[in-house]
Amino acid sequence: MLLTSLGLAITFGLMRVINMAHGEFVMIGAYMTYVTQQLFAAFLPSSMRDWYYIAALPLAFAATFLLGTVVGSTAIGGASIFAENYTSATIAKAIVLLLVIVFLQKRPQGLFTIRSRSLDD
Repeated sequence: MLLTSLGLAITFGLMRVINMAHGEFVMIGAYMTYVTQQLFAAFLPSSMRDWYYIAALPLAFAATFLLGTVVGSTAIGGASIFAENYTSATIAKAIVLLLVIVFLQKRPQGLFTIRSRSLDD
């Protein structure tokens, strides 16, 4: 929770943009941590079982950072170029971030799998 609130404060403090998709990127980071931990558990020897989570954190952080960079440069950068001619840059960024929120909240299982799965699987 502390890292999430610090990330929001730094984003607003430096860019003067309220990042409304911050929670969704926290969700993606948690999912990336789970996926990398499961990959390590599948491919590394069982003697390293205690290190799976610790090793998964930096890789998940890097993957989420890269995803955030791609979304920031393509979606928000494109919205800023569009906004120069038609609307306020802040409004355009807010619209793009709302679209990211809707996309990530409504179909998170659709991003990585073909069929939905319950927790019992």
